[in-house]
Amino acid sequence: MGDDLPDLPAIRFAGLGLTVPNGYWLVREHADYCTQAAGGSGAVREVSDLLLTAQGKLGATLASYLEPDT
Repeated sequence: MGDDLPDLPAIRFAGLGLTVPNGYWLVREHADYCTQAAGGSGAVREVSDLLLTAQGKLGATLASYLEPDT
């Protein structure tokens, strides 16, 4: 996940290149997915939830934060 030119090689190489809507235009063109949230405004959380949902783990992950500490 990146937003500027130094991130572009990694985004192109990765199996899933991710960026943000306020990233550099060329990076957005080469990314596989652009978040709805801007960089610094929850974009990494958005991607984390997306990946956990795809793995079927979001519910359990969120529930673990609601359980009291033992």
